[in-house]
Amino acid sequence: MELTVVDDRERSQFEARTEDGQVAGYVEYRRHEDRVTLVHTEVNEGFQGKGVGSRLARGTFAILQPETIRVRNACPFLQRFIDRHPGEYDWVEAVDPQD
Repeated sequence: MELTVVDDRERSQFEARTEDGQVAGYVEYRRHEDRVTLVHTEVNEGFQGKGVGSRLARGTFAILQPETIRVRNACPFLQRFIDRHPGEYDWVEAVDPQD
C-alpha cells in the first residue's frame, strides 16, 4: 500500500493518505510559534496491522526535522517508535502528556 504523509494545518494533524486520498491514520498536534507538540496518533479501522503507524511516524518526523522549531512529543505510540530507533530522533523532546 502506497502512503503519503502530509501536514493538514487546518485540522492540526499529519495524515497518512492512500493513493485515492483516504486517510489511513493521523498524528494530532498543537503548533505554537516556537514549537510543535505531537499529541496523539490514530490508525483508522481497516488500516491497522499494516505498518501504517510506523510509516506515519517516519513521515511526520521527516516533515518536522527540517523546521527550525522545537518538536515535543506527548504521544505514547510515537515515544515507543522513538525508543525503537535509538539516536535517530534525539532532536524530539519527550514531554508528559498532561503538559
